Amino acid sequence: MRTLRILASAASAATVASVATLGLTTAPAQAAGTCTVTAYAPTYSSPNISARGLLSCTATQQRVEIHVYVYKDGQQKGSGTIKWANNVRSTADTAVVTNEAGNQQWCTQVYGFWDGGGQGYAYTCENNSY
Repeated sequence: MRTLRILASAASAATVASVATLGLTTAPAQAAGTCTVTAYAPTYSSPNISARGLLSCTATQQRVEIHVYVYKDGQQKGSGTIKWANNVRSTADTAVVTNEAGNQQWCTQVYGFWDGGGQGYAYTCENNSY
């Protein structure tokens, strides 16, 4: 009798675990793959400084977002338009500002966001004197 109760309890626990597992599998699926955020060194093309960023994923994402900023000597000087895209593997944006007289260091800052709460950041600076 004791053996039967233990087996019945085990079967009950297995049923509860099975139902709980089934409930988890019905949650919304997240896109597979990984994403990378890249900041490219700013470039100079008179009279502008352009800072470009890229968000690239190994699998299609339902929604991605990218923010690109250009910095001069550590101070934000401009930004691109915040871009959103649906059902893509990549998106890019560029921030453009007018160059200023003197010798400064220009940098690109990029934030990226993708399915399932994924996010990334990249920052890089130019090696030339503009």
